[in-house]
Amino acid sequence: MNNYVPVSGSGSKFTLNKHTLTTRTLNDVKKNEVPRMTLSDRLKTAAPAETPVLGRPQELSKATEEALVKCLEMCAEFNYPMGKKKLQNLVQSYCVEHQVKTRWDNDRPGKDWIKLFKKRWSHRVKVRRPTNIKRSRAKVSPKDLRDFMTRIEPSLEGIPRYNIFNYDESPIRDDPSAEEAFFPKNTRHCEKVQNHSKSSISVMFCVSAAGDMLPPMVVYKSGTGSVYPTWGEGGPEGAVFAANKSGYFDTDKYTKWFQEVGEKFNI
Repeated sequence: MNNYVPVSGSGSKFTLNKHTLTTRTLNDVKKNEVPRMTLSDRLKTAAPAETPVLGRPQELSKATEEALVKCLEMCAEFNYPMGKKKLQNLVQSYCVEHQVKTRWDNDRPGKDWIKLFKKRWSHRVKVRRPTNIKRSRAKVSPKDLRDFMTRIEPSLEGIPRYNIFNYDESPIRDDPSAEEAFFPKNTRHCEKVQNHSKSSISVMFCVSAAGDMLPPMVVYKSGTGSVYPTWGEGGPEGAVFAANKSGYFDTDKYTKWFQEVGEKFNI
């Protein structure tokens, strides 16, 4: 009968299961001549062993990080997303207030922690550069939009789709110091409430309910109100170009748009 060391119980000289099977363990099995069937049975019935965490331990517990994620989601929900620096400030304040011992300088997490935090919670949050919107626009709720459509629907009854137009003046501007911020994973429109001023270029877009798009009109900012020929080079076919001191659409520019664009399409 082969002599072998038991593979379970308090008297075992080594632990044997499929999660801790190492070269040393195999050498011990061979040395003590453990029967093959005993080894096979042990591997089939072994309870999974906890996978050891390799590398440096995390500074914050999983529960603490999950609370931070919920805070990030809530801030984004109210259109006040939290950026990386604000998250660092929040974590630093938490560590100081609760006397959490960390290896960070002044208990402030660095860029490496932010990078790993994003990776650990990529299934919950993402980092995007938000679009700044004014407070007045942020106050418009989905209910307000539904109420508007309910009120306007009777007025549109019987009107062909190609006679219904929606136009909007949109600014072309540089993003005023918008930094990356955290948003929930399923967020489609990453927006942030921040008052800002328009740049010197405005564009009028107009589309019919049938899907036909009218040529745009562009208003540049010019001290003399003159439009240089090069400003219209490479523009869309039929586009209209104008200029004034502000770069905004005023009464004269709206009139020009209706006369040169709107009347051509029977608006």
